[in-house]
Amino acid sequence: MYVVECKGTRCSRNDVVDQLRRGTEQVPSLQFTDGRPQPTALVIGTQLTDTGVQVFVVDPPPDDSEDERPRKIGSRAWRISDAKAFEKTTRSVSQAKILAYAAEDQAALAKMRQVRPVARDVREPIARRSIVRENQFGTFKGTTEVLPFRDGVRVEVFQGLGQAIMDGYIDDDVARVTAETRHVAGRLKDAAPEARSGFGFQREEIGGTIELRSVAPDGTILELRLTPA
Repeated sequence: MYVVECKGTRCSRNDVVDQLRRGTEQVPSLQFTDGRPQPTALVIGTQLTDTGVQVFVVDPPPDDSEDERPRKIGSRAWRISDAKAFEKTTRSVSQAKILAYAAEDQAALAKMRQVRPVARDVREPIARRSIVRENQFGTFKGTTEVLPFRDGVRVEVFQGLGQAIMDGYIDDDVARVTAETRHVAGRLKDAAPEARSGFGFQREEIGGTIELRSVAPDGTILELRLTPA
């Protein structure tokens, strides 16, 4: 397990070093007390230059403490007594964010209720219209937004999540999510072997409409449809 804090800049090397310093203060240190191996904390800084990208990685030392209680033990350190509960909580939060990205707001709220009680006065989210789209990467469910421009160009933005992965999230089926995520990775590799970092990219032009789509290894998709005036 890794805990990562990322920084980035287009300025000087001194700015990168300063960002790394602040990153070492911000990255949390987690200590499990139930036998699980301690996670590695990394602070990663990137500097974009005219000739390329430089990457700096720092592995900061943990805070020193002799306190054995399962609580916050330093300015950026927590001791975790129940690794399984911690893993379930972090998974629920991550899935809630992805479900909200794909307009599954009710399911996202249900995930957060697994983490902690939600105040009674919190309003239920207004249901957003969902649509399903299929392409060479699979079947995706999500929502669209149309952005009209003054020059007449119409841009339609679709953001969604693989249908099978979404169903696995909602059903709390970790095994199914893992299997479906592997299937997505396989489809990305087959469809776009030249793609970097495992992402899938596709460009199509249909009747004057340009479609650009990007699919991530976690099954999320971002698609743009540009229709000229």
